[in-house]
Amino acid sequence: MYICCMGFDEKTLLNRIREGDREGFRLLFDLYYKRLCLYLSHTLEDPNTAEDLVQEVFLYLWKNRGRIRITSSLSGYLFTSAHHLCIEHIRKLRLKESYRREMEMKIRESEVMLKHASDFSFDSLDLKEVQAVIENTVAGLPEKTREIFLMSRREFLSHAEIAVKLDVSVKTVEYHITNALKKLRTALVSG
Repeated sequence: MYICCMGFDEKTLLNRIREGDREGFRLLFDLYYKRLCLYLSHTLEDPNTAEDLVQEVFLYLWKNRGRIRITSSLSGYLFTSAHHLCIEHIRKLRLKESYRREMEMKIRESEVMLKHASDFSFDSLDLKEVQAVIENTVAGLPEKTREIFLMSRREFLSHAEIAVKLDVSVKTVEYHITNALKKLRTALVSG
């Protein structure tokens, strides 16, 4: 498919851009900018982010104009590039959300531990006894809970990493860690 833009087909326009022709680039930008923004806005439901991503597509094209090899149509290249940037943006958002949820869970765990810190009476227990209580309690946890808890505390894996490794949801990981912490608190208080 060829575009006709003031007498230029896609190949001619692409060649002009490769040679650094700003007017050719402006023609391409004017022709596709709004269409690409609409395309991404539909997926993202955020016109500002859509515009930012489309600008990245054009910026990348201009900066790399001499090296880019477009084997399909120029329009296909632009829409595919925009699509890939959109997917990458969504992945980053999900990762941030997962990290945020994990941090909230850790804060909740810390608040619970702080709340019950005064319940722990270590005066009568020495460090070896406390360690023994912890190890016995962890050993007595249900298998899945113990596995997840140890991955979190000994391997220092995040909730998301454990979920991926065990092919379970992050909520499942949070559930098992919360149960393990409850049993540890109970064992240490009664210790």
